[in-house]
Amino acid sequence: MTTTSNTLNEFHVIESGDENVLFHSPTLTLFRVDHYGARIIKDYIQGMTSKEISLKHNIREKSIHQLFEKLQRIQTLKEEIDLKQQDDEVKNRKISLMMNVSNDCNLRCKYCYADGGTYGGKHSLMKMETAIKTIDVMYKYFDEIAAITFFGGEPTLNIKVIQNFCNYLDTLFKNGKIINTPTLGMVTNGIIHTSDVIETVKRYNILVTISVDGTKEINDQLRVHPDGSGTFDEIKEAFFLFKEHTGRTPDIEATFTQLHLDNGLNLMGLTDYLTKEFNFRYNTGVIADVLVPKEHPLYISHKFDDIFLKAASESIDSLATGSLRGSFHFIEGLVPLITKKPSAYLCPIGITTYAISVDGDIYPCHLFVNKPEFKMGNVYTVDFENPDEKYLNVFNNLSQYIKKDNNPICRKCWARGLCKGCPASMYFMTGDISKIPPETYCAYRKRNIENSLIQISRIQNDPIKWRSFVNRMKQSFNNQSELQIV
Repeated sequence: MTTTSNTLNEFHVIESGDENVLFHSPTLTLFRVDHYGARIIKDYIQGMTSKEISLKHNIREKSIHQLFEKLQRIQTLKEEIDLKQQDDEVKNRKISLMMNVSNDCNLRCKYCYADGGTYGGKHSLMKMETAIKTIDVMYKYFDEIAAITFFGGEPTLNIKVIQNFCNYLDTLFKNGKIINTPTLGMVTNGIIHTSDVIETVKRYNILVTISVDGTKEINDQLRVHPDGSGTFDEIKEAFFLFKEHTGRTPDIEATFTQLHLDNGLNLMGLTDYLTKEFNFRYNTGVIADVLVPKEHPLYISHKFDDIFLKAASESIDSLATGSLRGSFHFIEGLVPLITKKPSAYLCPIGITTYAISVDGDIYPCHLFVNKPEFKMGNVYTVDFENPDEKYLNVFNNLSQYIKKDNNPICRKCWARGLCKGCPASMYFMTGDISKIPPETYCAYRKRNIENSLIQISRIQNDPIKWRSFVNRMKQSFNNQSELQIV
């Protein structure tokens, strides 16, 4: 009975009213079960013997064993997925880069985590020599750079380096030094939308993401010039200029704050507004929750868990019906249900993604720039094949907590294959990398995943609806992988 016990311990029972769903974590498989089936499995997982369960529910013990045998057959699927994961581990890594080309900004957003673009340092711009060195060293050690995003501060303050950088990549490609050119992106506040900037974006096919936080009333309280004046009109002008002159609609990124709630705008209301005014796209638009201390006036004091759960639920419904309302960003953790590839990391920072500071310092994530404890090295001195102690310390500390097989909390969790999260925001929440993920985060994520799985199981009941749902999911995450850095 040991094998049966081990197999059943990998199931999670979700009960919601009259609905009962069985989720098999290793194979990311959902089953609808009746009330008795749910209770039998739950009792067995909690330590009861089949004889005790038989007496408790007045069910023949033979029927219980037949149920167990059916569930055990799923182990063959688990072995296939394990092999797929092993194959992925030995493949050469693709990496993505966030290039902090500017430690300066022309705005003073009220929730800025980067100290006005300086990240706690001095105002400075990346030199072309550092940008070139970054490319050379990364291609020396990695087979492919999948994506590069220009970031800041405000990257358009350093447009000349961006131009030369892109030109250098083109030259490498034309000379056969690299097989593919990376997907290029830029996150900008849109204030600098000169013909030079727009022409650069068009010439090098840079995917632009513009930051705007909602209505003019809300945006102009959050995203402001140093003199306190608002930016909405300039952002809107930039959006349509980029769209007109490049032939590509910019993506939109917004930060959701307490101010939105105070003005009667929830997450779905915000996406509805941005869709109407800025062609916010379900597949690639991003709404991020504000990253500020609890005492900050923009900190979301309402129950954000409930707000996000409602938005996720509505996004799933919209995907099932084809209306595509909301944001795929709310439900991207469900991708492994379709691909059957469990998410191995909370986020692959420092594993397949790196942020490069203006001075060429290497960090696992742009949120950690200028934080000495997370500095992995510098592009002028790094050796990825024989890393030094500093690099290994950061890499090993991160790997211990962001890789779920290493993390003692994640390793035992039934939701580990679907859960994603931002380790940086978790770190800022606790100040301790060993507390990733925090208990409060786990409780909220598991609750959200349970609700999502109940919804998914309903959709699976209708084969036509399910096929359409799967196709829309695939289209959504394919676009995400093309257009976003992680």
